[in-house]
Amino acid sequence: MEEGLGADPMVIALISASNMIIQACLMIPVGRLTDYFGRRIVLLLGILCSELAILGFSFIFIPWMLIFPQMVMGFAWPAMATSTYAMVTDITTRRNRSQGMAWLNAGFAIGGSIGPLLAGLILSQSGNNFNLAFQILSIFPIASILLLLIAFSENRTTHQYFRLRER
Repeated sequence: MEEGLGADPMVIALISASNMIIQACLMIPVGRLTDYFGRRIVLLLGILCSELAILGFSFIFIPWMLIFPQMVMGFAWPAMATSTYAMVTDITTRRNRSQGMAWLNAGFAIGGSIGPLLAGLILSQSGNNFNLAFQILSIFPIASILLLLIAFSENRTTHQYFRLRER
């Protein structure tokens, strides 16, 4: 941000803080949304918002425009976090719940490690074209959406979620 957009360090700090402020304010309301609308819908909303945020980064040309994708991401993360933890609670038994949470956290850690590496690779291959790199990166959440739609189903009467092979 400092080099590409000429942003002041204080502006960078304020813009980055907007994401965390939104997350802190929305964590409990998004948890209520998850209980009311269901895990799958809120998770889909979270993934779609993260995709919109990534795509939004490609249209930034002044530092203050970054606040909008940061705020969208501030909703996306609580939506994904609350719904995935609730879904793991639903699809695991009491005996293997810790193992399910460990797999989920491992997935988040692997994604958090591979994501920046992949972004750096795409950025270097696109000739340091930030706009093109973010547009390419916005394609990747589509795989998560398809996997979620294919892999999990909901019992509408009990609002319990199952992996498709368990039904």
